[in-house]
Amino acid sequence: MIKKNKELNKPNIFGVTASGISGHLQSITVTGSPNFSQAGGYDYYKFFQSGTLAVSGYAIEVLIVGGGGAGGDEYNGSGGGGGGVVFLASHTPPTGSIDVTVGTGGSAQANNNGNPGNTSTYGVSSATGGAGGIKGGSSGATGGASGSGSLGGRTGTVYGGTSGGSGSSYVAGGGGGSASNGGAGANISGTYTTGVGGAGHQSSQFSGFGDSGYYGGGGGGGGVAYLTAAVLVGGGGAGGGGGGSNGTTFSNGDKHASNTGGGGGGIGMPGTAGVGGSGVIIIRLSTP
Repeated sequence: MIKKNKELNKPNIFGVTASGISGHLQSITVTGSPNFSQAGGYDYYKFFQSGTLAVSGYAIEVLIVGGGGAGGDEYNGSGGGGGGVVFLASHTPPTGSIDVTVGTGGSAQANNNGNPGNTSTYGVSSATGGAGGIKGGSSGATGGASGSGSLGGRTGTVYGGTSGGSGSSYVAGGGGGSASNGGAGANISGTYTTGVGGAGHQSSQFSGFGDSGYYGGGGGGGGVAYLTAAVLVGGGGAGGGGGGSNGTTFSNGDKHASNTGGGGGGIGMPGTAGVGGSGVIIIRLSTP
């Protein structure tokens, strides 16, 4: 357990409660070993695993990101959807401990659809995981949809709920990102191009983390490389999405960037599709 010591402006591993100001007690107590950092006049607590948070006397902002879906396996597997993203505007949390649950990314399955990502929660607010990519076939699979979320009665914004891109002959679509749909696979004048992953949401409040401030990018689609024509592979969307694979050497789909909720890349030939990225929950408050 860590408690914030206001006088030292850093976590105090000895559990010292912050001093009172004008008769009002201010304190932050966390479990789950979140990463603590300071930048630009703000304190940040980054939860990479589940824990609890108890806040008294501080207004906080919260970013909740669900886990990304894994890419589809087998021929022309599509990209997994990125996790949903929820931003909670500045608020004073209710008295007592709040459960914080960080959703894990979806796992890949050999010759099958990718598993979806799991939901991240901060009390009654939540961001759902992205859908898994679809195993392929000659027609090409549609990318997994991105996750969404719920404010739980709080003030803020939910990002996500986008669609995966459609597939085409021998090329799959990209997974949906929290900010845009996944790209479609295409055959244009004999050049086969798999769908790119949809872009994730870019957060100005949490720009120092994630994938350069992006969260919940979709995974790129896979495409078969034994065609005589070229197969161009779509990359993952900004926000940690993994790129697809064209299977030239039976290579694997790219995995997510860590702690971004990115979707995994689809596989072009039998191998291993990219797994989905785990979610994250980040707390921000003005440095006392």
